[in-house]
Amino acid sequence: MAFFWHLFVFSGLAFAFALINLIIGLQKGIERSYLFFGLVSICVGIYYLMFPFAHVPGGDIYWKIGLSFFIVAFILFPWFIYYYGKCNRLLMPFLLSAGMASTLLLFLFSSSSEEIVWWNALAHLVLIVTTVYGLLAVQNLRQLDGKRSAITFFIAIAIFLVLIIDDIVYIHFRELYLFNLPESILPFDYFLFLFMILM
Repeated sequence: MAFFWHLFVFSGLAFAFALINLIIGLQKGIERSYLFFGLVSICVGIYYLMFPFAHVPGGDIYWKIGLSFFIVAFILFPWFIYYYGKCNRLLMPFLLSAGMASTLLLFLFSSSSEEIVWWNALAHLVLIVTTVYGLLAVQNLRQLDGKRSAITFFIAIAIFLVLIIDDIVYIHFRELYLFNLPESILPFDYFLFLFMILM
C-alpha cells in the first residue's frame, strides 16, 4: 500500500479538478467541455482511489470498480474532444463512446486471459481512433481559436498516442517491451492526470 500513496494525492487533485470544472460547466451558457472535463476527472479520481486497495488480499472487487471507472473516463473523453475542439459532427463521439462502452462490457464479463486480451485489443483500437479524432479537433481549434489552444491540445494528444503505443507493446508484445516497469501500474495509467494538468 505504501508504494501507492501518491495515488491518493492524485485522487484528491482529480476530485478538486472535477469540482471546479463541474461548477463552471453546469452554469447556463458555458461550453460543455468543462462539464465533460469534470466528469472525466471524477472517474479518474475514483480509479486512483480504488487502485491501491486492489493490491490487498480480496482486492479484486476494488480493481474491477477502479478499472471500470477508468474505462468510463474514456467513454466520456470523446465528448470532451467534441466540445473543446468545437467539432460540428456528433457521429464520431457517439461511435467512440459506443466502442469504449463495448470494451467496458467485455471487461466486466471477461474471465479468461484470452478474453482479457480481446477487450484490451478493442480498447486500444478505439483509443487509436480517438487520437485521430483529437488531431482533427486540433486542426479545428487552430482555425477557430488560435494557435495557443491548438498547440496545448496537440501536445496532450501526442502524449496520449505515445502512451497508447507503449501500452499496446506492453500488453500484446511483451517480449519486445524495452522497459522493466512494475506490472501493477503502467505509464498509460497516468495519462489522464497529466492531461488534467496540461489542460
